[in-house]
Amino acid sequence: MKSDRDAALALRREAIAEKAAIDARLFDIHRIACEQFALPDAREAVRHRAQSQVDQWERGHLCSPRYIAAWKRILGLDPKDFQAEVLRTDAEGVALRQNTPFGFLARR
Repeated sequence: MKSDRDAALALRREAIAEKAAIDARLFDIHRIACEQFALPDAREAVRHRAQSQVDQWERGHLCSPRYIAAWKRILGLDPKDFQAEVLRTDAEGVALRQNTPFGFLARR
């Protein structure tokens, strides 16, 4: 009986570690997005590409309207406010990063 509980705990710890690694990678992608938003020459290209992704989600009903509305608002922010929003460490910030229009930055 104890070995079943130990195995379940080990699986839980593994799942938590995997989730933490995913969250860290998504945070890094959004840190890159913030760096790009801070550069006037790059900002509009990155904003446009992310907005195109959000538009695709909206047209195809591919994402919750809640996240579509949130990203539309965030993409309209100035760089300082943009950074504050996308690098939030609360549950809402984590959820936004899980539904990101910046996946294209992961390929860099």
